[in-house]
Amino acid sequence: MCGIGGIYMVGNDLLPTDATEAMFKALDDRGGHASGVAWLWQGADELQVFKGARTARSMGSQAMAKVGRMVRFAMFHTRYTTQGSTSNNGNNHPIVGHGITLTHNGVLSNDRQVFDVLGVKRLHEVDSEAINATLSHHSVEMLPELIQGSMSIAWVDSTVCNQTVNLFTNGRNPLVIGRTVEGYVVWASNLYHLDSFNLESHFNAQPFKHYWVGPSGVIESRWVSDQRSSPRVLGRNSHVASYGDWEPSTASVSSSATSGPKSSSKTVKTPSRAENLIVGGWLYDEEREEWRKASPADYRGSGF
Repeated sequence: MCGIGGIYMVGNDLLPTDATEAMFKALDDRGGHASGVAWLWQGADELQVFKGARTARSMGSQAMAKVGRMVRFAMFHTRYTTQGSTSNNGNNHPIVGHGITLTHNGVLSNDRQVFDVLGVKRLHEVDSEAINATLSHHSVEMLPELIQGSMSIAWVDSTVCNQTVNLFTNGRNPLVIGRTVEGYVVWASNLYHLDSFNLESHFNAQPFKHYWVGPSGVIESRWVSDQRSSPRVLGRNSHVASYGDWEPSTASVSSSATSGPKSSSKTVKTPSRAENLIVGGWLYDEEREEWRKASPADYRGSGF
């Protein structure tokens, strides 16, 4: 499990540093193996990134000193490691690569196949990089078709001085978007992560809907898939891992996720982690393309 959060400023107002730092540190409950932030200064030409194998609580003050107050937006992440060592900072979030800077909460099960399908060389070991590559070489519409696993994400196109922050979830992880009384847009994994802000309103992001916000502060959105599901809504002071507490989905997805974008319409049940790993007492058998209850013998080779 990981935590994502962020703030988008409107006009030339100064970043509310204390509230933003409190939100960043609150995300620690979703992952303490590494943390980081990406931000764009007002009038700047490129994103800045600061990250490392430290908790948000230990990094928070130093990170906010680097970010400063004259920012257009800032995207935060706390990491619970599932793939890719934190000692290689490229694996820590925000993930930078393929012209995309991204924060991701979730676990992908087919990142290797994604790079094969795209014909793109990976830069890091972390599974999340497959989302960067998909967004760069295709589009947000391709995410539900090509990516298998769980994802709530925030990203920016870093190939240009792009002041648009994008948000998306496929429904397996929570994502809350809010607006403060001052008019700023904020987002986080859980509603309680936004307690430090004075919220005027908030909503749970709809799965398979692409949201984005620019300098005007208007939150825009559009459906990017025919798939539909309910948003993951969590009770106060509760959180969910990227795997382990949900029954396997029977929703159909295109087999292009493993065979390429233009393959047949055969459907499979979607795994949420790497091949043949156990998820909430279930094991996904890639050869048979089906879920089954895990046996004690399965656990011995699962890495758990």
